[in-house]
Amino acid sequence: MLASLLACLSLPLQAQEIRGPNGEEPDVTIRDEGDQRVEEYRINGILYSIKVTPKDGTPYYMVRSDEDGNMIRADKPEFRIPSWKIFTW
Repeated sequence: MLASLLACLSLPLQAQEIRGPNGEEPDVTIRDEGDQRVEEYRINGILYSIKVTPKDGTPYYMVRSDEDGNMIRADKPEFRIPSWKIFTW
């Protein structure tokens, strides 16, 4: 039972069904940028995920890390860039 649970948790992002709060399908924009293909996924106009497929490499996903729209690699969450407020006046 534990093995089946771990197998479900390790499913890649593209195999998971992602829908909005009301069950709506995401809008997908696909474009080629140089030697890579970029697929942007939006629900209600909000960008929540980007799939980048390099010409000679493994695809990876960028996902929203906060409400400001900053993105991080889904496979490397430890690379999250700190965004501390240093000064205010």
